[in-house]
Amino acid sequence: MKVVEPKYSNVKQASKEASLDSIIREMIAEGRWSMGERLPSERVLSAELKVSRNTLRNVLKCLEANGLLEIRKSSGCYISSTKPEESKIQRESAAPHQEIMAKYEAGLLVLPGIFAAAALKVKPEDLQELEVCTGALGQSILERDWEDLMAHSLEFPLIVVRCLNNSVVSEIIRELCESAYVFVPHLSRSQEASRKSLFTDFVMVLKALRKGDPALARIAVKRKIINAAHALTSVTGVPLTPILVAAHEELSKLEGDTSIGATA
Repeated sequence: MKVVEPKYSNVKQASKEASLDSIIREMIAEGRWSMGERLPSERVLSAELKVSRNTLRNVLKCLEANGLLEIRKSSGCYISSTKPEESKIQRESAAPHQEIMAKYEAGLLVLPGIFAAAALKVKPEDLQELEVCTGALGQSILERDWEDLMAHSLEFPLIVVRCLNNSVVSEIIRELCESAYVFVPHLSRSQEASRKSLFTDFVMVLKALRKGDPALARIAVKRKIINAAHALTSVTGVPLTPILVAAHEELSKLEGDTSIGATA
């Protein structure tokens, strides 16, 4: 069986740095370190956050430029004495999460129809690639390898949309998924059930595509997006949008399952 290699290294790197920036901002806002305190060494912090030292270094430089940190040569990185007020940091930290929630809402409005159309055109070789990708997703979750998980999470929909042979649709998928999957590293702070749900949702989408069932694909994608939105809410506190709430209620009634997203 052919192994699918991640093809989107630039996207992957940008996603890693954006998500790491958000995580460190949250750690500062939550009082992980006090004013003027020295952060752990790059070696220790990169190991804790499961990123490379180069990625961490790039993000720390950006945070220094934003006034949150001060990097002292041969000394280390410190919480800046000119750090913005706590409430401002929290607003800045929440803003990217609100944007991600908006992406989930947009995805809910667009992606089910795209995947339903793809269910009618998916080829055996596409299904084979999706099976490999899904297996890699599961392995990434087990190993808590968030970098690989982001790469494969983006790879999955791009394989699907390739069936439609429409460059405009491909760009829509890429735009929606690149920013939304920046949230993936936050799963390290969520419950184990949330991480298992992420894998299960991909499996259900794959099953629908394998059956060539547009209606089933539409429902599976809706469930996946709603569960992802609930996971974002549980970790960041950013509320679901009214459209996502309505979709959750509609899907719960349709499936007779009021627990949709409850563990996400």
